[in-house]
Order: sequence, then C-alpha cells, then structure tokens
Amino acid sequence: MDPEPPIRTNTTILLGNIAKFLTQDTRDKVLATAFSRAMRDNYGPSRKAAIQAFVHTNQYDSYCRFALFMVSYVTNSRYYSLRDTATKVIPAISFMTIDPEPEVRLVAIEGLRSFVTRMEQGQEALAKQQEAQKTNGTISRYMK
Repeated sequence: MDPEPPIRTNTTILLGNIAKFLTQDTRDKVLATAFSRAMRDNYGPSRKAAIQAFVHTNQYDSYCRFALFMVSYVTNSRYYSLRDTATKVIPAISFMTIDPEPEVRLVAIEGLRSFVTRMEQGQEALAKQQEAQKTNGTISRYMK
C-alpha cells in the first residue's frame, strides 16, 4: 500500500480504466478484490474512486448489440458474474452508504442502483434461459 493517499486513489482509477484490457481470469481475480480493498481506505476520495471504478466496470460494454446473445451475455457479465455481484459487489457498496463522507454516500447509492439494475436484467435473462432449458431439458450452471 502506498503511503500517499492521492496515489492510492489514482491507482484505483487507473485499474478501473484498464480493466477492459485485462483477461477475464485477471479481472475475476483482481477487480472486485482491489476495489473492495480500496473502499476500506481511510482517505475519502479513495473510497469514492473505488465505488466509481466498480460502477465504471459494471457499465462498460453493458449492452449487447445482438439480441440473440442477450441471455448469455447478461448472465455471464463481462466483469462480474451475477453471483459475485450479489455476494461481493453489492454488499461492499451497500456498506459505503453509511460512510462519514457525504460524497461517498451519494456515489454508493448511485452505484447500488446501477448494480441492482444489472441484477434485475440478469434475473430476467435467467428466467428466459430457464424457460429455454425446460424445452431443451438442460440445467443452467447458475441453478445448480
């Protein structure tokens, strides 16, 4: 951990910006862990940057141009799976809604809205996927 708070903040921002260039394995291992850790920083702007980085990586390429791939795209989110979103991201951000800094609280609430919207889309896609699987007789790995 760097002793200079602005450097920690800029590192979080940089990681959020370069996330699209990382492999999926690296994203899975690094992003949620790094941003969650940055949210525990004692420097307010660093906590705010961590939430914004979560939101940025949630919104990046958050749509699919081809309707045929929508179900698999939403359920296999490019950065965070539905399971990681529900068990890691949302709990980490929700804790920030009681942060001492007002700006951090506001960003946390906006971040929660973003991820809850993503979860709602994912649930709709899962419902469609389950319906399709009933007709094919297959089971989703998300339902196991």
